[in-house]
Amino acid sequence: MRKRNVRLIITLIILPLFVFGFLNIPVAHALLYGDVNDDGFVNIQDVVLVMQHTLDFEKLADYQKLHADVNNDGIINIFDLSLIMQKTLGLVEGFPGLPQSEADLVKEFLVADGIAPGKKLVVVTLTVSDPQNYRVYVAGETLVYSAAVAGFSGEVREKNALQSKVAVLKR
Repeated sequence: MRKRNVRLIITLIILPLFVFGFLNIPVAHALLYGDVNDDGFVNIQDVVLVMQHTLDFEKLADYQKLHADVNNDGIINIFDLSLIMQKTLGLVEGFPGLPQSEADLVKEFLVADGIAPGKKLVVVTLTVSDPQNYRVYVAGETLVYSAAVAGFSGEVREKNALQSKVAVLKR
């Protein structure tokens, strides 16, 4: 009975998406909220990933969870799924309640070869006196604050090691 209900729910959610077609709506926000598969668009593939996570079929990686939590409540659930679906269908333009990026606070952006293949080490320093009260992301990947360098560092995919993909959020 449970399998039948799950199939019915999936059918009712995905069917309208097929009727309206596979819409690719570019996302302009630095963290690409809603773009769970990191392809530069909010589309049915993102809806499916969030649905699978919500139904405990597949778990999202940490960076995907950041993209998927579009109502910024710390939980990926049916509310996020609904908002991403609405964005895919063009029913909403953005996601309400998201923190605004403060990327203009970046003082320095350094890139070096990473340890893992295809990765780059990124170091970001901020112009603020209390950097530990901020979170820094590069293309949705969380950087870690280090008092030793007075900045944030972490490895990101080589294609994402760009200052334009930095998002700084106040805690």
